[in-house]
Amino acid sequence: MVLHRRLVLLAGAIVVVLLAFAVAAASMSAGRERAAKSEVAVSVAVEQTLQLASAYKDMETGQRGFIIGGSEAFLDPYRTGGENVDRLQALLLASIRRTSPLSVPQLEAVIANGGSWRAGAAQEILIRRTRGKAAAESLIGGQVGKGKFDALRASLAFMTTRLNKRLTIERATHERRAKQLSTLI
Repeated sequence: MVLHRRLVLLAGAIVVVLLAFAVAAASMSAGRERAAKSEVAVSVAVEQTLQLASAYKDMETGQRGFIIGGSEAFLDPYRTGGENVDRLQALLLASIRRTSPLSVPQLEAVIANGGSWRAGAAQEILIRRTRGKAAAESLIGGQVGKGKFDALRASLAFMTTRLNKRLTIERATHERRAKQLSTLI
């Protein structure tokens, strides 16, 4: 009878250990899954930020081409870039609010600097249309638009750097959790 009781207690202890192991594995697996999702979300935000910078460059290229050449066809990259900027800023704002709330001020700075540059670019385009090339070039010669675009470029670079640092942290967390899970198993 004593042997039977010891075997029952041993079996119970084994079940408890196995249950604890299963709970620990499930918890680690869930943590790894969260880390992987976070890594993907931040990676998407980095890519969208790079696309946003590219869209702004397209806008600047189109605007400058129009100022110099005067052909409305030169404004196609400006228009397309503007549509992409609007779309990407909306996507980024939603994404960053969910995944990297500390980066929201950087995105707000990008949006503010972009809006300032866009207003100036629209004014330069209007002056080129209404007063001609010389008037628009004199406005560009004042370097106000360049200064605004440089501020936009700097805010985009700062945001990209912050997101890349966050991505590095997310990748390390994901790798650490995966290693912990494989060690447990």
